Parts: sequence; structure tokens; C-alpha cells
Amino acid sequence: MTRTLMPSDLFRLRLVSDAQISPDGSLVAYVLTELDRQADAYRSRIVAVDVESGRSWDLTDGRSRDDSPRWSPDGRRLAFRSDREGRHRLYVLDLDSDGRPAAPARPVEGAPEGAGPVAWSPDGRRIAFSAPVLDEGLPPDHPWRGPAEEYAASARVYAEPFYRLDGEGFRGPKRRRVCVLEIDAPAGAAPRLTVIDGGRLPRPELAGPTGRGFDDADPIWSPDGRRLAFTRHYPPRRDTARWGTTEIWTAPADGGEPACAAALDGQCGHPAFTRDGGAILFFGHDGHAEGSTNEHLYRIIPGGAPEDLTPGFDRSIGNHVRSYERGTPPSLPPLLGPGDTVLFIATDGGEQPLWAAGAGGPSTPVRLGPGGRRVVPSFSVSADGRRAALVIETATSVGDVYVVELAAEGPATGEAAGAASVRVAGERRLTAVNDDLYAEVGLVEPERFTATGPGGWTVEGWILKPKGAAQGERRPLVLNIHGGPHGTWGYTLMFENQLLAAHGFAVVYGNPRGSQGYGEAFTRAVDYHWGEDDFRDLMALVDHACRLPFVDPKRLGVMGNSYGGFMTNWITSHDRRFRAAVTQGTISNLVSDFGTSDYGFVKGRLEGAKTPWTAAEALWNESPLKYVDQVEAATLILHGEFDQRCPIEQAEQWFAALQCRGVTSAFVRYPGESHGFTRTGKPSHRVDRLRRHLDWFLAYL
Repeated sequence: MTRTLMPSDLFRLRLVSDAQISPDGSLVAYVLTELDRQADAYRSRIVAVDVESGRSWDLTDGRSRDDSPRWSPDGRRLAFRSDREGRHRLYVLDLDSDGRPAAPARPVEGAPEGAGPVAWSPDGRRIAFSAPVLDEGLPPDHPWRGPAEEYAASARVYAEPFYRLDGEGFRGPKRRRVCVLEIDAPAGAAPRLTVIDGGRLPRPELAGPTGRGFDDADPIWSPDGRRLAFTRHYPPRRDTARWGTTEIWTAPADGGEPACAAALDGQCGHPAFTRDGGAILFFGHDGHAEGSTNEHLYRIIPGGAPEDLTPGFDRSIGNHVRSYERGTPPSLPPLLGPGDTVLFIATDGGEQPLWAAGAGGPSTPVRLGPGGRRVVPSFSVSADGRRAALVIETATSVGDVYVVELAAEGPATGEAAGAASVRVAGERRLTAVNDDLYAEVGLVEPERFTATGPGGWTVEGWILKPKGAAQGERRPLVLNIHGGPHGTWGYTLMFENQLLAAHGFAVVYGNPRGSQGYGEAFTRAVDYHWGEDDFRDLMALVDHACRLPFVDPKRLGVMGNSYGGFMTNWITSHDRRFRAAVTQGTISNLVSDFGTSDYGFVKGRLEGAKTPWTAAEALWNESPLKYVDQVEAATLILHGEFDQRCPIEQAEQWFAALQCRGVTSAFVRYPGESHGFTRTGKPSHRVDRLRRHLDWFLAYL
């Protein structure tokens, strides 16, 4: 007998992430995160599991937040990040021959605060990482600098539109730079820290007026340990329709002059050297549309031009399946499999498996698995490329650690010609961190279906049946809309959907045009056209659900976050069938959003070069606020007060308009929370959010 899932059960959910397999493939170190109800905080520990026996043990005690474990090349040390001293620092843990702690973890002397994750040099004597380093700021002759006695020292001065970032706040005087540090300094000597200089910029205009407005990240060592490759991030500019520009750079590991190795018209990042060190692999795209242009695998040979190794691949490499429970994992570089094989993840509909392509030339990627309706948010590979550790999620599991064996089977033929053929075998599950909770509450397996949108396009969707419904009984239906718009719903556990189903609601969700995983034309179809055919796709999902015998078409609700909040507002102002709505991290007015969002000036250009002074009428016509006089649905608004991506003024305008019109509405503000608080906010705020949207739909549906 199972019981009803409750909002407070979120406190019991344990999250597995960042599974790192040891170089010899015998052990996996992963991060286990728990919600501390009493402290209203998160605690995470690093756990090791033996691949053969399945035995596991704690490497850290879980009293702080420990993350980003990285094995040394010999597997006898583990570097990680921790806030155990009240600030984020790097630590190293020495291990015995069985992989157990040989001594307490020690802080890495000489590493700046906020550094990491690390990349070990091939000889294990040095580590490379990205860390915040003090920027020189405005040049001395800049007219805003002025004599110290004329300006307040506490005033913040900015000369570019990108001066704040959601989740971080206002940008300070530091920029991230790649650093190299001796991990074992001679006795009595201070560790030598080398900061890779900015170098000569081939396109100095990208860095803005200071000439230093860029951040470096993702350092990786060449096989001989002499060079580093890394990603350089430039901020978005006022004259481009991009979220920012990225390039691949290289530098001598001893701190010599760095140089740009690869640049595309679009983006490029997350480098990795081939095994012989003769080329650099990276992900990127050559298109203009950020988020909707497919990321491909590229190769650059020194002195040559970037070569697309997956030219016909109509999927975008990377993490695209959304999950409020785990958040968005860090992006991975290309990882080397057996033979001449490169491994990566890419979204395919609601699934996100491993794929393989050849490193030697263009090929068609081969889908490897894991099979079935599952999602891989992260993985790692042993030094020989023959064993991989994966985190695998399903619609009824927030994720566990698995291992698989990888074998090269020789050159492929047919459409995969040029790629090494790889076989995945021997899948083993190593953890079961939430099985007791799953058995206790009895989660609902979603049922997949497809609907037809405008132009005959197929739209993938899922429905959760309401628990406890009697034969022939009709229950209310809630539509849940993902953010982005280039996110994707898929085979991940969605706690809020399970909660609604447990309390008697049918829940429908799916991927309208704009979503990733269905080809670039599908993803780009929503660019410049929010609230048009994407709205009709969502209504096609709802219409399908309303024909089911357990759905009451007269009791419809809708909810969504970010772009999903925009669409929630749009739907309730364009379709009066909906009686209740919960709009979160919302957008209501594209005119004011342009100047108040951290990326608003970019979003306007992404939406067809529209600005409030050149296209105010067009932006207003595309804003839900224009149509608020048509809203009748009882509306709950949930918003983080420190949301810089979709500023709280967007929620304030929507609430004020609903109140003036007499529409039943309530406004919940979460102090200190950013746009992503649904994933990373205080545990108490996340549980409160779940309680409120459940109670709202119970009251009004």
C-alpha cells in the first residue's frame, strides 16, 4: 500500500550528480546532495563506489557542500571543491590502495577562492583551473574614472549593457582566468601559481572598452603536459544578437603567450585534445540564432580551419532536457572513447542518450544508448575509453549511477562511415538512493502520445493519469509548460507533476515548436514568433488530453516558468477555457523587459531586432499585458525578488493589471531568490512553491 506524495517529500529527495570514473575504471566518485530541512540549506558529500563489488563509502562527511570530484592520473588522489571553511576552496584527498581516505582532505595552498573544477596535468604534479582574478577595470584615461575625491568610492560604474547576471548579481572587478598551480611544492617553498594572461586579442572589440572584459574557463591539458586549451567567453554586446561570443584558446602551461586557436561565426567551447595531441576537438555552431542553432562537434588542427565532424547531425549536442530537481549540469567537453571515437550527449525527443562520432573526419553520429526512455545528464570515461560512468534518469527516478562497457568494433559502414563503431554492453546500476521513497509513494509512469500542430508538425507529449480516479470519473487537467523556449521536457522525474497526479489531477506536458530534440527547423520555428504556432502546438496537446475519458475539459489549469510563465499569461489571455493558472518567473511586457532584464537587450534582437524605440508597437503586440482584459483565470504569481533574467517588475505589472480588473489573483515574492530558484533556491522556498500551486489548483479547479 502506498501513500500520497506531499510537497514536504522534496526534503527526502537525494540527488546524484557528477559521476567521475577513476582512470583505471575500478571506482566511481559521485556527488550526493541532500536538502537540510533544519538549516534550510543543501549538503553534499562525495561518495565512492567499487564498480565490481558495488560497495560504497563516503569520501567526505557531508556537513558542507563538497562537489566537482576529479581523479589524479594515478587514481591515488581526488581534488574537489568545498565551502567547509565558509568560502569555496579547492581541496585534495589522498587515497589508499583501496580508494579510501588515507588522511583528512587538505586545502590546496595557493589556489584562489572560487577556483575550480580542476584538470590534472598528465604527470599529476600540477592542476589547472579557472578562478576569479582582479581586473584592472576601466583604463586610467577613461572619462568616468576621475579623481578619487570627486566620486563616491561605493558607486558602481559600468560602460556596457551587460553589467549584471542572474544568479550572480552585479559584476564586480574580477574576471575568471585560467591558472596553473603546483600541487606538490618542494618542502618549505610556496606553491607556484601561474595565471594565464589575456594575450593579444584578434578581435579586441569583443572585450569592450576595458579590453579585459572576458572570462576564461574549461582548461584541459595536452597529452604531453606542455599546453593548455580553454574556452574564452566574451560578454554580449549592444550591437549583436548573441548571448556572447566564445572562442577556443591555447597557451603554454608555463605561462607563455596565449593565442586564439579557433573561432566560428557562432559559438565554440569545451575543448579536448585528441589522444596524440595533434588536434583539438570542441563543440560549436556557425549560426546566428543562440539556443536554436544546433551545436556540432568540430576539430581544429594547428594552422588549419575548424572542421565540422558532424555536418549532417540534426540534433544539438549538450544538455537540453529540463529538470527542476537536478537543475542544469555543467556542460561537458568531448570525451574520448575506444579507438578513434568521440563520445557526447545530445537530446533526441524526450530522450538524451550517449552518441559516438569519429575523430578522424566527418561522420554521422551513432546513437549508443542507454536504451529505453531515459536521460543521461552527465557521464565520464576511463583513461582507455573502455568503461563509462553515467548518471541515468527516468520519468520515475531523479537519477542513479550506472556503468557500461564500451568496445570498438572497427570502421562503420553506410551512413555512419568514418566513425568508429562502438558497442555498449554490461550495463550495471551502482546506486539506488531514492528507491525507498519511490516505493512508499508509488510514482505514476507518464503515457506518451503525439498531437498534430499547425503545418502538420508532430508534437510529442505525455500525460500523467490522476491517482485514485474511479472508473468513468473525470478529473481536472493541468498543462505544464517548460522554459527556454529552447528547453525540452523528457524522461526525467518531474516532482510537481507527480504531486498533482497524486492529488487527483491529470497532468499534460510536451514539447511545442521551439523545443530541442526534434531538429533545427523545429527549434528555430519559434524564433521571433512567441505566442503563435507554439501556442497552437500546446493547445493541440490539451485538445488531445481533453478527449481522454478521465479528463474534465471544463476544469483546465495551466502553469509554467520563465518562457513557460510567458506562455501561461498568453494562454489565459487568449483561451478562456482555462479556469486557473500559476505563472512563475514570468514575462508580461516585452517593452519594459528589454531594459530591465540582464539579457533583455539581447533578447530583443533575438526577437527580430526589435527595440522599444524602433518597434514598440510590435513588442507590445507580442506582450501578454496588452491582452490582460481577456483574462478570467484565477492566477497565482510566484517570483524571486532577485530575478535578473525575468525581473520581478514583470510580475508586478501582471499582478497590478489583474487586480485592477478584479481577476482573482495572488502574488508571492521570494526574497533573495534568482530566476532559477525553482531548482537551486532555498529548500523551504522550493517546498513552499509546491504547496502553493497544489493548493491553488485544489481551490480553483
